[in-house]
Amino acid sequence: MIIRKRPGFRSTDSSIYLVNIGTNNQAEKSQPSGHLKKSAFIHGRKILTRGILFVFVLIFCSYFNYLRGYNIGVSYTLIQAEIINKDNSPIEIMEYTASISHGDNPSYNNGLKLYNKSNKKIIRFDIQFKLYDVYGELLETLIGYSTKPIEGGNFLTTDWCFEENIENEGTFISLRRDVSTGHKTFASVSRLAFEDGTIWQADSN
Repeated sequence: MIIRKRPGFRSTDSSIYLVNIGTNNQAEKSQPSGHLKKSAFIHGRKILTRGILFVFVLIFCSYFNYLRGYNIGVSYTLIQAEIINKDNSPIEIMEYTASISHGDNPSYNNGLKLYNKSNKKIIRFDIQFKLYDVYGELLETLIGYSTKPIEGGNFLTTDWCFEENIENEGTFISLRRDVSTGHKTFASVSRLAFEDGTIWQADSN
C-alpha cells in the first residue's frame, strides 16, 4: 500500500477551530444578553466553517478518484483531529480537520489552516501526521510537505490526501498498515525553511 501527497491542492479559507469550549454558569448569568448572542453567533460560525472545510476535502478527494477511474461509491468518517503547536514554532496550526474514506481506495484526508507568526517569508514547511486506532495504537506516522510560500504575518489553508493502492507516479510514502481503522490523528509542524536560508526544526520531545 502506498500513498502520495496531492501537489498543488487548493482549498478555501473556511476551516474549523477544534477546541473545547467550556462554559461557566455563574459567568453566564452575569453577562448581558447581547454578549451571549454574540458568543452564540461566533460558535455557530465555527460549526459552519468546520462543515464547509470537511465537505470541500471530501469533494476534492472524490473528484480525483473519479478522474482516475476509481469507484467513487465510498463513505467518509470524520475522525478526531488534534493540534500540537510547539511554543517556538514560527508556524501555528490554527485549525485542523481530518477524515478517513472507506472503499476501493481508502484515504487519510487532512485539512489545515496555518499562520506564519514570524516577520519572514517561509518557502517550505513539513507537517507531521500521526494516526491512531480506537485502542490508541499508532497506525502510521506521515510527513506532508509544501512549497507554498507564506509571507510573514499571513495565513495559508492547505490539504493532504494520502491514499492507498496508487500507481507509481509522483511522490509516494509507503504505508505500513490499513488506514481505514484510523480513529484519532495529531498534526504538528516538524520543520520549515525561510527565504533567507535559515531553518527551524522541532525538537524530538
